[in-house]
Parts: sequence; C-alpha cells; structure tokens
Amino acid sequence: MNQNKLVDYYFITVLTLFAYSGVIKWIFIFVDPTILFAILSLPALFLWSRFRFYYKNNPLVSTIPIFFLFNFIVILSATYTISDKYYIFKSLVIFSNTLAFILPLVILRTEWAFEYFIFIFKVLLFLCLLLLIYEYIDNQFTRIRFREELGQNEIGLPNYLTFSYFLGSCIILLINSKDNFVNVMLIIALLFMILLAAKGPLLFLILLMGIKYRKKLRITNFKFWFSLGLIISSIYLFVTLTKIRLFDTLIDRLSFFSGGLDADESSLARVILLKKGIELIRDNIFFGVGIGGYAKGIGDPDGRLSPHNVFIEVWAETGVIPLTLLLILCILLFIKYSYLLKKYQFRLGENIIYLCLFIFFSNMVSSYLEDMRITYFWLGTSIAYYTIKIKTFSNLI
Repeated sequence: MNQNKLVDYYFITVLTLFAYSGVIKWIFIFVDPTILFAILSLPALFLWSRFRFYYKNNPLVSTIPIFFLFNFIVILSATYTISDKYYIFKSLVIFSNTLAFILPLVILRTEWAFEYFIFIFKVLLFLCLLLLIYEYIDNQFTRIRFREELGQNEIGLPNYLTFSYFLGSCIILLINSKDNFVNVMLIIALLFMILLAAKGPLLFLILLMGIKYRKKLRITNFKFWFSLGLIISSIYLFVTLTKIRLFDTLIDRLSFFSGGLDADESSLARVILLKKGIELIRDNIFFGVGIGGYAKGIGDPDGRLSPHNVFIEVWAETGVIPLTLLLILCILLFIKYSYLLKKYQFRLGENIIYLCLFIFFSNMVSSYLEDMRITYFWLGTSIAYYTIKIKTFSNLI
C-alpha cells in the first residue's frame, strides 16, 4: 500500500476518534482521550504546506476568519478572569476545540478520504452498540445513567447523554445508507436512544427529522408512514415482551414535556443555572467575568459548572463582542448552508449540514467544552466536503 495512504488512514482515524473521544474514553481509563488524540493529530498540521486546498467558489470559507477571531477573543478574556485555575484548563480545551475545526480541512482532502471517514463512523457505531448491549444485559445501563450515585466515576464509561448524542449523530450521518446491516444498526441505535431516555438528543432528533423530511410528511405518503409505524411497533413490542425496567425511567424522564419543570429535577436545576447566568450577565454585560469564571461568579466552588447554554456561557464569561461574533457565525452558516442545499444535491453533504444543525440544537443545553469540539469538527468537515465537491462539480461543467 502507498505509504502516503497509510499516513492518511492514520490521520483520518485519529481525527474521528479525537472529535468523539468522549464516546470512546472507556478505552483509556487513565488517560484523557481528548488530550491524547489532540497530540496524535498535531503532526497533521505540519502537512498543511504540502497541499494546496481548493477553496474557490466555496461560500463557507468566509466563515473561517470569524471563527478564529471569536476563539482568539474568548481566550483573551483570560487576562481579566475571576477564575482561579479553571480558566487554564478551559483555555487548553478551547485550543483543542480549534484543532477539531482545522484538522478536517487538512486531512479530508479527497473523495476516498470521506469514504474511509464514513467507514470509521460505521465501525465506531458498531463498537458503541456492542458496549451498550453489554451494559444493558449486565446492569440495565445503571453504570451509564447513575454512575455518580454509585461512586463509579473511575470506570471511564461515558454518560448517557454522550452516548445519545453520538447515536443521534450516526443516525443523521448514515440515514441514506443502502447497506442493510447499517440500517439495522441505525434502528438499534434509535432503540437505545429511547432506552437511555436523554430528552435533549431525542427531542432534537425528532425536530431535525421533521425539518429534513418535511416534504415527505404527507398523509398520502404510505411508504413513509408504514416504515415509521413499523419501527415504532417493533420498539414497543421489544420493550413490552422483554419487560425492560428502563421503560419506567423513560416515562419519568419524558413526563417533563407534559408535567413541566417540576416533573423533572435535572431540568429544573439547569433552568436555575441558566437564570444565574443571566444575572451574571446583568452585572458584567459588556466584558463578562472572564473565561472559566461562571462558577465563581455565581458563588459555587465547583469551577466546572456552566449555565447549560453556550450563548449564555459565552456572554457571561467573555462579553458582548464574542457573543456577537458567535451569532454572526451562526447566521452566516444558516444562510450559506441553505444556499448549498438548494444548489448542490449531494446526499452526504446534506446529511453533514443537518448534522451541524443537530449539534447546534445541542448547544442550547450544553457547555462550551466537549460539545463545542464536536460543533467545530462538523463545521470544519462541512467546509472540507463542499470544497472537494464544488471543485469536482466545477471541473465537470
């Protein structure tokens, strides 16, 4: 095999593992997988000078300067932060997140690179499902859902939210697969999302599927409704026949939608943190309290607390200018993604764009750390993909 191909295989594999290191951290119990994979990916940056990346006619490229300026100002807020030490860790994580944006531009340069990239996701999905099957049979997901109460933080397993967002990402990315085995995996992934009972990923997936297939959601579309009904019926029968105890957990978790905030303690706690973030903004509206300063600003000794909303977190910690840049970036991406969807009918490109939207929804209830790394990863991946496809499309005309 060509030596350059081996190098590319290595970097594509490490890139994917780096972006979703939260899912596979159980492999490296004593090592932070984000830092490990970031280090393994760093040599790819030195390959940048070896290639001329074709950016012509790609409207997404105009978002790159805004992205870098936003991250620079966020880290600059460390000069006045009220945080004691946590700001150092958070600055390093933001640098790591930035790598997740840059590396797809460097590594994903050809059609076959994206083919192997998709293959890696299929392998990761398969391994993830095997782990979830084992955890269900062994302990009904207890170690994943309630590890803090059990005092098992050292086991290295991701929590149920991390699993759910990864499963949702795989469903969106691979939903048009013609491989029956992959389609079976996606149905199992959906089943596990339901059993894990994470409200956010489920709600965002349903919302996204409604947007993606809004034209097919017609009463007369028998094939669509039959397939949907078959999947729901299969899941219901499986749950009923196996008498899964977690079905009760699902009902309790989803009762939030009918019972309001009082029906779900975790949601109520997040709303309280969100309100405290808004109060912090009122007192520091222009410059914020500095990166990593949210927890200390609300009087909590746990430096890792966040308001569970990226926009509120950015405003509370870094001020109006980064927030404005972030909003401009989101608006530009929405406009440019809409343009690309209309002009270029690339199925994988469409899935990647909708996956970016899925991750954007997750930012409404997440923090700036691991979640933003995945956001940046898919943003960089979308730029890399359309750079390749637009070049190919232009050459054919």
